Amino acid sequence: MKWVSQSFHILIGDNIAMRKAGRRGVILLALALSPVAQTDFAIADSNPQVTPSPESYKAQFEQFKVDKEKFLSDMKSRNEQIRNINQTFKSNCDKANSDFKSAMATAKGPDQKNAAAVARKNAISIAITNRDSAIAALGAPPVPPTEPAKPIKSAKNKGR
Repeated sequence: MKWVSQSFHILIGDNIAMRKAGRRGVILLALALSPVAQTDFAIADSNPQVTPSPESYKAQFEQFKVDKEKFLSDMKSRNEQIRNINQTFKSNCDKANSDFKSAMATAKGPDQKNAAAVARKNAISIAITNRDSAIAALGAPPVPPTEPAKPIKSAKNKGR
């Protein structure tokens, strides 16, 4: 009789797992039947893009090529200017370090060594300030041009 009781207990869904599954089913059914689930979410684009004609695309693409060449030349000159600024910065830091080494070689007391360290620190901070102001004087980097949108090819009917 014991096995009949256990079998009947499982069949009527009186255990915890069955109750949880039943609750989940009721919640899912309620969500499926709710008005939120039945609304349409397809919304048209408010700003449709107009594709250019092939002739205007060619003209826009030629202008894009010219703008791209100008952008590349501007970037090249900017990178060259930054390279020169960095070389000047490095030479100033190297000079500050060599001056420090020579001062430390001739320094006799702690006051002279401390003064040499302070002089090096000041020279490097001035070099950093000069480098930052020179890069800021270059202005913002050039903005790359955007490629024009390609025209959509018309669908050709291929009869078979």
